[in-house]
Amino acid sequence: TVYLCPIYTNMYHRPKIVFSFDDQDVSQYANGYEVLSSHGLLGSQCIQTGFSGGLTVAQMQEMHAAGWSFHNHSINHTNLTTVSVNEATDIMRTAQGWLDANGLRYGRSTVVFPNGATNDAVDAAMAGLGYTHGAIVRPQLDKLWDGFEQPRRINRHNTDQSFSLATLKARVDDAIKFGGAQVFYSHAIVDGATGSNTERATFAGLVEYVSRLHHAGVLDVVTLQELVDGLTNPRRRRAA
Repeated sequence: TVYLCPIYTNMYHRPKIVFSFDDQDVSQYANGYEVLSSHGLLGSQCIQTGFSGGLTVAQMQEMHAAGWSFHNHSINHTNLTTVSVNEATDIMRTAQGWLDANGLRYGRSTVVFPNGATNDAVDAAMAGLGYTHGAIVRPQLDKLWDGFEQPRRINRHNTDQSFSLATLKARVDDAIKFGGAQVFYSHAIVDGATGSNTERATFAGLVEYVSRLHHAGVLDVVTLQELVDGLTNPRRRRAA
């Protein structure tokens, strides 16, 4: 005798892939934005507003006009769990003010926590600033489904040089296999990448792989904000 448990399927959403970029390194324009644009794809920028020497405001506004979402990533990458709630609130309010003043408002509801760090007190403070969702970094939680039980725990996966192209492609394959989503994030995208930076050829190969699947109708490439905005039909828990 074979028993089949109830299976809930989502007939609306295809697997989703997000390309996001932290700290506006100058290489993200030519090796990120322009590469994605050449494939007809969008991405998301997570802005550290106190950082100088990276993308120009004009470049950010060009991306914004093209449909990219922009997200508050603090002023100077302060770990919000290491300061008082009042200070954390002031930091993020000031950073969001800079984004708003420069017309970079699309993405306004989703914060990207510096160092991927948050806690209940920080979550409450961010809710007070109007953020309904937040992105973290937890390598052991690399898959996202089409409904978030913890909306301020949207996990992202790094594309840095410690991960091979084959590994990153496998993350995409998992999203397809399990009907979920994968949010990637990158810092500098350069030749000879070290540390937390991304090898240019690896990133280009990942984009080409995802683009082919996107244009074949296998998956969707969306901005981080589109991922959040599209959560209209979440999976349901099966009764015990």
